[in-house]
Amino acid sequence: MLKLVPSLFVVFAINTLAFGADTNDDLAKKSALDFITAFKTNNIDAAMKVVSLPFFVKNQELFIDKNNLEKYLSTEFKKNNGKVDKLQVKVKESHLFEALKEQITEDKEKVFQVLKDGDKVVILDISIEDKAIEVAIGVAIRNGKSSVVAFAKLGEK
Repeated sequence: MLKLVPSLFVVFAINTLAFGADTNDDLAKKSALDFITAFKTNNIDAAMKVVSLPFFVKNQELFIDKNNLEKYLSTEFKKNNGKVDKLQVKVKESHLFEALKEQITEDKEKVFQVLKDGDKVVILDISIEDKAIEVAIGVAIRNGKSSVVAFAKLGEK
């Protein structure tokens, strides 16, 4: 009987860790897709519900003020309003941030301010008519909740 208790604990711990990893991955993917859907529908309120500060956008200053972020996103959303109605999104892959740290070369200091070990980076393939791009969305996972904290266009295909 005593030998069985530690074995059950190990099985429970492994199942808990595996479930937590899947849950965090699902949370990250949902937040990333919610953010892109807000962009597609030009819904700044929906976007602001899924983001948190500080917020990183490639080639921009780090956003630390909610009003400035909202103004920036509103401007970007309006630029594309009507142009992204046929936007198609596919989750390409999802990674733990710590697995990608060494690959970050641009804006490293800013990225490290918004993403921590345990956070996720969701890579999306986005197509709009004949144009295809790949984007990375950084998702902070804190206390079982997720929020988008980074956005970077990786390239066009």
